[in-house]
Amino acid sequence: MKIISLPSGNNSFLLYGFWNWKKGKERLGVHEKSETHRTAMLKLTNIQRKPNQISSLLNSQIKSDQDAARKCFRTMFTTISFLGKQGIALQGHEADRGNYLELLKLRMEEITELQTWLRRSKPLTSHDIQNEMVDIISKNISRVIIKKTQNAREFSLIVDETTDVSTNEQVSICIRIVNDNLAPEEYFLGLYKTNSTTGESIFEVIQDVITRFGLDFSNLPGQCYDGASNMSGKCIGVQSRIQNIEPRALYVHCMNHSLNLALQDTVKSIPFLRETLQYLNDVGVVRNLSPKRMELFADIARDHDSDVLSIRPLCPTRWTVRIRSINSVLKSYPVLLDFLEELGRNNDPASATANGLHSQFEKGATLFGVMLCQALFEPTERLAHALQGPSYSVAGSIEAASKVVLFLSGLLFFEEIIRALVRVSRNFAGARNELQKQNFTKATKIPATKKLDGF
Repeated sequence: MKIISLPSGNNSFLLYGFWNWKKGKERLGVHEKSETHRTAMLKLTNIQRKPNQISSLLNSQIKSDQDAARKCFRTMFTTISFLGKQGIALQGHEADRGNYLELLKLRMEEITELQTWLRRSKPLTSHDIQNEMVDIISKNISRVIIKKTQNAREFSLIVDETTDVSTNEQVSICIRIVNDNLAPEEYFLGLYKTNSTTGESIFEVIQDVITRFGLDFSNLPGQCYDGASNMSGKCIGVQSRIQNIEPRALYVHCMNHSLNLALQDTVKSIPFLRETLQYLNDVGVVRNLSPKRMELFADIARDHDSDVLSIRPLCPTRWTVRIRSINSVLKSYPVLLDFLEELGRNNDPASATANGLHSQFEKGATLFGVMLCQALFEPTERLAHALQGPSYSVAGSIEAASKVVLFLSGLLFFEEIIRALVRVSRNFAGARNELQKQNFTKATKIPATKKLDGF
C-alpha cells in the first residue's frame, strides 16, 4: 500500500478527522489558508470547468445540427405534400431530376440549411426515401381519419369501381361521418386494386379495408353505390352481402348517378334534343381531330376578335358536365358557322361532314335546340355539384332536386329561351329565315310582332 505524505498541521482534516469543534472556526480558518487547501481547490475548479466547456460545445453543435436537419426534413415533407395535393408527379425520367428535386433546388434560395443538406454524400432524396415519405404522410392522414371515425362511432360507406390509365380495375372507398357539431364529413380512404368487379371480389376488398382501419360493420348504418348489379344487387351484390353482416346498413342509390341516368333517359326519349346533342358532339370531333382545323378555327376567331374557346366532344357517360361544351358552342356560334363553311370549301377529309353540320347549325331550330340544352343542363349541373357536396343530406338533396324540377317545369322557362333566341339569332341570316318558318310564337304566347322584331 502506497503511503501519501501530507503536510503537518492538516492531518486532522485530511487523514484522521477533526473533533475539537470548540476551536473549529479557528482551525478551519488556518486550513483555508494552507497550501494543501488552495491546491485542492484549484484542481477541483479545473476538473469541473473543462468537462463542462467541452460538453457544452458538443451539446450546442448537436442541437444546431438537429435543428437544421429538422428544418430540412420539414421542407422535404411539405414539398412532397404540395406536389401530392396538386397531383404532380414527384419523379422524372432520370433519377437525379424530377419535380421534387427541382422544387427543392428552388426552395434552397430561401432556406440556407437546405443548401448544405443537399450537398451531402447522402442527402436522403432518392426515390426510395421519397416513397417512404409519401407512405409516412399517407399513414399519418389515415391515423387522423381513423381517430375521427372512431370518435364518431357510426359511419356510412361510399364505394365505386373505376379503371386507371393502364385499364387496371380499382375500387375507391370513402366514409361519411357526423362530427360533434352534427355536421357531416366525408373522407377518402384510398384506391384499392381488384382483379374482378364481381360483388364478391369488391366485398372482400371492402372487408379488408374496414378491418385494417380498425372499424366494425356493426357501426355501419348506411351504404351508397351506383345502380350496377354487382353493387346494388339484392341477392349477391355488395349491399346484400353487407346487410347479411349488419342488417341496419341501409342501401342508398347514389343521387348524382340517378340524376345522370334521368338526364340520359329524358334526352334520349326526345329526338329533337338527341339530334342537337349529336350535332354538338360531331362539331367537337371535327374540330379536335386535326391540328390544322384547330388552327383554322383559331384564325377565324381572331378575325372575329373573339377568344379562342375549346369546343370538345360531349362526355359519353357524365351528362351533367356537358354544359361546358354547350356553352363554348354558343359563345363562339358565329365563329363556328364561318369555320364550318370554310372547312367545307377546303380539300379536307371532313369537308362533307362540315357542310352537313353547317347547314344544320344555320337553322334556327338547331340554335333553339342548343339554347334549350343549355337551359336544361345548367341547373342540372349545379344540382350535380350540390348532390356531390359532403355536407348534403338526403332531405337537402330531395329539396334541391324538387326546386330544379319546379324551375324546369315553369312556362317562363321556355319564354326566356325564346327571348334569348331572338336576341342571339339577329346576326344569323339562316337562323332568322328558319325561325320565321317555325310557329314558336304559339307555344310561348309571345306576340308575333314582338317575336320577329329586329329580324
